Amino acid sequence: MFSKPACEFLIIFMLGHWLKIFYWIYSNMFNSFVWLNLISIIILTLLILNNYKTNPNIIYLGIFLVIFSIFNIASYVTLIEYNSFWAGILFNHLTPMYLMAGPFLYFYTRGVLEDKFIFKKIDFLHFVLPFIQFVGILSYTFLLGFDDKVSMIEAVHKKPDSFATYRFNSVFTNAQSQWLRSISFVAYLIASFSRILFFVRSEKVSVIAILREEFNFRWLVYLLISVFFIPLLYVDFLFDVTHFDVGYILIDEKFTFSRGASILYISVIINLFNNISILFFPQLLYGIPKVSVNINENIKTETSEDVATFPPFKNREYFESLAEKIRTYLQEQEPFLQKEFTLQALSGALNVPQHHLTYCIRYFFNSNFSDLRNSYRIAHFKKLAEHGIPRHLTIDYLIEKSGFNSKSSFYSSFSKFEGYDPSKIIKQL
Repeated sequence: MFSKPACEFLIIFMLGHWLKIFYWIYSNMFNSFVWLNLISIIILTLLILNNYKTNPNIIYLGIFLVIFSIFNIASYVTLIEYNSFWAGILFNHLTPMYLMAGPFLYFYTRGVLEDKFIFKKIDFLHFVLPFIQFVGILSYTFLLGFDDKVSMIEAVHKKPDSFATYRFNSVFTNAQSQWLRSISFVAYLIASFSRILFFVRSEKVSVIAILREEFNFRWLVYLLISVFFIPLLYVDFLFDVTHFDVGYILIDEKFTFSRGASILYISVIINLFNNISILFFPQLLYGIPKVSVNINENIKTETSEDVATFPPFKNREYFESLAEKIRTYLQEQEPFLQKEFTLQALSGALNVPQHHLTYCIRYFFNSNFSDLRNSYRIAHFKKLAEHGIPRHLTIDYLIEKSGFNSKSSFYSSFSKFEGYDPSKIIKQL
């Protein structure tokens, strides 16, 4: 329909147009903190969409981190880099959602430790408080005009002490709402830590041993500790502005943004680090294999050259059976010949959680999924090389038929597993 030069011009024009739009948004509304939070929200959404089938618990973690990010953005455009338009949209409207951060963090902790996705009918009780908060802001949300909301927020921004003059919730006072959010989140954090202690007791092994062996357990403990400091700082801030005096709490006589802003900076940094961690350590998306045995039971403890030292508190027979299942599938079905063969695909084919596979490959193959897959590809390449290459084809044909995406990937893998450069074999073909 279009010539090549016309297409190139159209693409350049559209890119330039969109770059101008993004630059205008960046220059007029947000600074880097907000942009980083927005990017992390997009990434978390993609992670949820790509992983929820194989590990539904990522839904809980993703929603928690997204809520945390949105709260940071809303607070930032209200308290620090004030923007009347976005403050009018984000301020107060999302307070019921903020109260759900605690439940989702608790659900994630419970799911990781129990190694399964859990949501019972009784769990709906966790959303009673957010629902009451939602009812409380209905009049503010639907009966108050946007311009009036902006005027109220601007007045509070210019004079923080006027925070007590306005009522943003028909059920709770402003201070009550702040205290409720903080105390609720701390309570869910305590419940999550209690779950961890119960898990350690059920494993019948020391915390040090689990921390040493379970990467996801270390991450979970770090996550809870990192976010634990945020509500504690916020509670300290509320103590400062209300003196925990009933009169102050009921009628909101005093408020200030100064300390709140410093807390927000800390919150933003912690949240961004937690979000980015998932990109660099994708295994964080998985759980902890709940296939334990009693440490006192008579289980096999012998090791062989191809099996790494195995934690005595895990069900060895289960993972030995899984290892055999993996070998059989790879040898008979040869899925590694597909360029897009992933751990997720193996999980779906064997109907086994990804973190179980990772755990098994680590201890019973002394490897990781990528190396295991490439070792089978190299073996297949050598098998094909024994029969030579048809004259009208090149070495690239064998490399592609073995499942490699590129020649460089093949060369590095071959050298790693065979200990010498593949050019020796290639010259003989």
